[in-house]
Amino acid sequence: MLKEIKNIGKYSTRPGFTLVELIIVAAMTSLICVTIIGMVSSGYKDWKLGSGRSTVLQDGFAAMSQMSRPLRQSKGFVSVSNPADEAGYITFAVGANDNFMRFQLNAATRELEYGQLGALTPLVGPVTRLVFKSYDAGGDMIVDLTEIDRIRSVVIEATFVDDEDPSIAFSLSDRISCGKDFQYVVINEIMYNPPVDEDEPLEWVELHNFGKRLFDLTGWKIWTKDSSKTDLLIPHPTFGNGSMTIPAGGYAIITTDDTQVTGVDPDALWLSSGDENIGNGLTNKSGKGKGKGKKKDNEARTIVTITDGTNQIDSVTYSNTWGAYGDGKTLARIDPYYGNSDDPTNWNSQTMGGTPGSQN
Repeated sequence: MLKEIKNIGKYSTRPGFTLVELIIVAAMTSLICVTIIGMVSSGYKDWKLGSGRSTVLQDGFAAMSQMSRPLRQSKGFVSVSNPADEAGYITFAVGANDNFMRFQLNAATRELEYGQLGALTPLVGPVTRLVFKSYDAGGDMIVDLTEIDRIRSVVIEATFVDDEDPSIAFSLSDRISCGKDFQYVVINEIMYNPPVDEDEPLEWVELHNFGKRLFDLTGWKIWTKDSSKTDLLIPHPTFGNGSMTIPAGGYAIITTDDTQVTGVDPDALWLSSGDENIGNGLTNKSGKGKGKGKKKDNEARTIVTITDGTNQIDSVTYSNTWGAYGDGKTLARIDPYYGNSDDPTNWNSQTMGGTPGSQN
């Protein structure tokens, strides 16, 4: 009996868990598991939220860049939505007059679309807001949608959202300065060195309006070589019709009052410098000889600049190395849309007498 009692005592002191202890351990284990699961779940939600935010932001920045680049390279605006319109659009020219591209917000699908008119494709979505705000040279907002030619900068505002969680949204904006590339009127042809001695009456400059709307040239000026003599453009007293308006796709020719230029297209706008010279003249007179074989010091580059009275519209800096050096030909612009005005490869001198007042 004593032996059995000792054995009982031995077993009762053996390490182990009572039922209560097991229950406590199980409860604590469950609590720890619940806590860990909660932390993992919360971490996953935070990761998913962060991932969603990152994706929306990346898509937004990419879309803004996709809009900004072609608009900065554009050759002019055709139409733009009212700044109060949150499903906005903008249509612009990228080359020839009939090559128009468009950005717009499709209000039905909430997608930002881009492409040629009638063939738009989605870029990104959902987008809940797309606004275009246009400003003139003085920084005033333009609300009259017929005054497209006054636009000098555009602000794009857009709101991009997550397609699964609308609470994830980012509003981005960008400003585009239009600058010279958005001008529609360019210097298109220059007769700077006619093959005669006293050549001022035969010199002329041609302007081309490649836009889709007319331009009033009242107050526009021209200077050559330097701005010490700036001529206000006026209707030619003999050959002009009193108008100062160059139509869409049209041409204007600038000559002296006593011009002897012939062969001008009858539909062209004929303007005058107001005296016997265009600015300080279109060619350098230093070392001038006589007749067809005359020499002129045109290695010194000559500048022709057109302004609207305040802002420069276009300017060409050329020399006799470009061609049309007293041979009866003109410097004719090749590409009025993309070609740079000061790039000699964008000019040729192939036509005898030029094409005053018409397409090169």
